[in-house]
Amino acid sequence: MAIEYRHMFVVWSTFIITCFLIANKKQPPISPIPLMMNHGERIVLGGKVLESISFVNRESENQLRNVSRCYRQVQIWRGRNIPDAPQTNECPGLNCGIRLLKDTSYETMKHSDAIVFYHTSPINWEELQKRRRIHQAWIFFSIEPPPLTKKSVVPPLELDRIYNFTMSYRPSSSIHSPYGIYTPKSHIKGFKANRNWAKEKTGLVAWASSRCIGRGLHLQTWRRREFVETLGKHVSIDVYGNCGNKTCERHSDKCGSILGSHKFYLALENSECRDYITEKFWVNALRYNSVPIVYGPPREDYERVAPPNSFIHLQDFNNFSELVDYINLLDSTDTLYNTYFKWREKGSIRFEGEGKVLRPPFYCKMVNTLLENGNFSAEPKVERQHPSIHDFWTKSCIEPSGFPHDF
Repeated sequence: MAIEYRHMFVVWSTFIITCFLIANKKQPPISPIPLMMNHGERIVLGGKVLESISFVNRESENQLRNVSRCYRQVQIWRGRNIPDAPQTNECPGLNCGIRLLKDTSYETMKHSDAIVFYHTSPINWEELQKRRRIHQAWIFFSIEPPPLTKKSVVPPLELDRIYNFTMSYRPSSSIHSPYGIYTPKSHIKGFKANRNWAKEKTGLVAWASSRCIGRGLHLQTWRRREFVETLGKHVSIDVYGNCGNKTCERHSDKCGSILGSHKFYLALENSECRDYITEKFWVNALRYNSVPIVYGPPREDYERVAPPNSFIHLQDFNNFSELVDYINLLDSTDTLYNTYFKWREKGSIRFEGEGKVLRPPFYCKMVNTLLENGNFSAEPKVERQHPSIHDFWTKSCIEPSGFPHDF
């Protein structure tokens, strides 16, 4: 019995001593983790390439939290020529955030990963080319049509493909920045299927515009005001803004309610350019529940992005007589008028516009595009063909004939 106790004492003593030695064994100090983010995708820890932070062990993960993450500096070529204060934002889902600056400083340009050339930017192409960093991405950006784009922003033909990417209202842009978005849904909360939209209206047709002349910033590529004046001889039109005698505080909900009290809204663009569909359609009409009577781009461009059967296109008619007859028909037939709101049972709209596009969260889309194309690497993943800015932009306006262009 004594032998058994002596044996158990030896075993436990050995176990306790071993645990003590292990616990007090001198460990080599943890060296700082060398961190490198390549393309905004890979992480290198201690020489080992990791495809995602999720594969880092808990100890490494804790150390990662103490290491400053990467930020990609994006300069919007707009405003003063002295360095601007940066806005730093995280980009959810990306390994890199964004440091955004708005100026025309060459000092800022020297440290920027990408330059966004705004549609009114002053540009000296010779000077810019001298200072461009290797693999620095150049992006053309405009939410205005070609006639309202400053000529210097479009490079001469010999530099036609100098931009890496395009960002505009056109769906074919490298980075799409639309005025509005329609999203189909299976169920719309609170929608009343039997609502009589016509019953709520007190006016017939509304139009709001501040651009009434065809010069400078108020350039128009067709006789829009003359068209409205001619139509007004046949149907009642309330005109708000600089072009009329009624007042309406622009961009206010009160003004929207006033416009929405009309059955129809003249969502007439100032330029006849492909895909140019602005807040006139998305906000002044659809958001405030008027049926938009549209003109600018051709019908197929509206059909590509608009809710189904939500608008009336002027090119569906041959003359004023046909248009006026149809307006009067809808005005006198509630069931037919209400068909233009059936889309609300199946989807919703969201307005984007310049106010959202020029904020850092939207530019995270650009950071993502640049990361995907390897623009932050000495060896880009894809040797892609730069877009022809003349084909994409300058040639995007059309010269239609017939109604309503000719009247």
